[in-house]
Amino acid sequence: MSTNEEESEELDSKEFPPLPKDGIPYDKGWAWLIVVGSFTMHALVVGFNKSFGILFVEFQSIFELTSATTSWIAAIMMTSLNLGSLVGTTLSDHFTSRRIVIIGGVLMGLALVLSSFASRIEYIYVTIGLVFGIGCSFSYGPSIVMVAYYFHDRMALANAVSVSGSGIGAFVLPPLVTALIDAYSLKGALIVIGALMLHMCIAGALFRPTSYYRHATTMTTTTAPLLSTDGVNGREKNRGDSQATREESYHTSYDEILYRCSKRQLRGRRVSLSHNDLYQQQQQQQQQQQQHRKQHETFIYSSYKDLVISTVNIRATDGPTADSRVTNVPAVGTLNDSDSARAPAAVDAKFSCLPCRVKTKSFLSNLFDFSLFKSPVFVLLALGCTLQNFGYVGQFRFFPARMKDLGIPQMQRALLLSIMGAMDIFSRLIIGVLADFPFVRMRIKRYRILASAIFLLGLCGVLCPLAVTFQTNIIYAVSLGVCGGVNQAMMGVSVMDLLGREMVCKAWGLLLLLYGMTNIGEPIILGALRDSTGNYDWTFRTCGFSVIAGSLLIFCEHFALKRRSQLNKNKNRFCC
Repeated sequence: MSTNEEESEELDSKEFPPLPKDGIPYDKGWAWLIVVGSFTMHALVVGFNKSFGILFVEFQSIFELTSATTSWIAAIMMTSLNLGSLVGTTLSDHFTSRRIVIIGGVLMGLALVLSSFASRIEYIYVTIGLVFGIGCSFSYGPSIVMVAYYFHDRMALANAVSVSGSGIGAFVLPPLVTALIDAYSLKGALIVIGALMLHMCIAGALFRPTSYYRHATTMTTTTAPLLSTDGVNGREKNRGDSQATREESYHTSYDEILYRCSKRQLRGRRVSLSHNDLYQQQQQQQQQQQQHRKQHETFIYSSYKDLVISTVNIRATDGPTADSRVTNVPAVGTLNDSDSARAPAAVDAKFSCLPCRVKTKSFLSNLFDFSLFKSPVFVLLALGCTLQNFGYVGQFRFFPARMKDLGIPQMQRALLLSIMGAMDIFSRLIIGVLADFPFVRMRIKRYRILASAIFLLGLCGVLCPLAVTFQTNIIYAVSLGVCGGVNQAMMGVSVMDLLGREMVCKAWGLLLLLYGMTNIGEPIILGALRDSTGNYDWTFRTCGFSVIAGSLLIFCEHFALKRRSQLNKNKNRFCC
């Protein structure tokens, strides 16, 4: 078998698992509203970060600071965003993405409104840097993961549409921020932008948890026998049963059941189930489930108490000073209600918070699970993406400041950022459609498209010092927008192709953790280069070389996949 065929087989096993029959509307229905929510997140969060260069210039002029000192705002904000995203994705697994994203939207709006009252740069470090960064982290990670949960065959297109929101944000927000600053000053602009960020709460409300469909499918299957009809012949009944079987996986709520019932009534059939009956049936089943869960937890609780009490009993009877209160405790399996009342108070206190301890241990184990670093495929991907993030974000952050040093007027600077955002949108949508074709997935490989786009993105940074006029900066803006759009559109699907759908959430959390570590020093290092050299030439060259190094590491995924495929074959051969 050739190398390409081995790599295709390895990726296909990760990329195309069988579609689960759990009632989730994959690639249709509510899944596209998930894309709308993720699109809104990218437009607000990523768009604000890309247009932060305008606020960077304003903060620097108002507080009369150097580039390195002002860069601390972006450093703290991006560090909080990326480090907090690991916590945000982990919390979304415990409390649903909808709740976490809504909390993040409230923090984002509150941080910008509070920053409008700041009189010192240290307050900006706390409001925009820390609080706004944490709010972004609670919105960013869960929004990306939700798209992977709802899409299967059209994952690349859905991911491209959702991340194209950052292009919309980069296209709309720079001129909007500039106009707001001219009309209301910096303080008024921050209040208006803070109110705009509250729309993240609406986007978070669209993130319906997948457990909703699994619960509805189970309930629908249970209530299916109740939908009986009168006056139906055998052939129509069989046809109705087969239709109910086909539609079983698409039942999502009792409103749909009632809707289908009303359609049958219009055909002259009588349905013996009312809305009140459905509601009572649902309440009874919920009570039964809660009772069963309570009995199960009580059994576990009693088993742990029995084990500890009997152990204490054995240890107490071995010594000459055994406490009579302990020695009278029954053995394992014989603890009844009266015995439980006589159990030692220390045991009750120890196990009274057992469910909390289990949940806390599960949360911490998911938060600090670094087992993916044992995989060479993930290590190469993580290092490559971290290096490209260092240079890619730096080019966006310092592009407006460089244009100001070149003497380009403010409105033209905003126009260049809008051109960059427009090309970003165009490239993401085009590559999102092309990446779903079987030829691209099977032969070209989407991670190679990602590596090629990152290489060209680094080349843009190396050649950026040659752009010294408005016309040449248009060429740079177009190139950066196209390469950056392809880079961001292929990032999510490449992670899923290389690691599998089940590892997307954990992989994204660790990637954002690494991004946060690099963002601690990235703005400071690049700002210090500007202060020491007097221009931004070496700042952009450093960004370009970093991005090129990251692309070479991602190209090396070919050898890591080949090695993984060989190990899997040897393992299967040994098992047989």
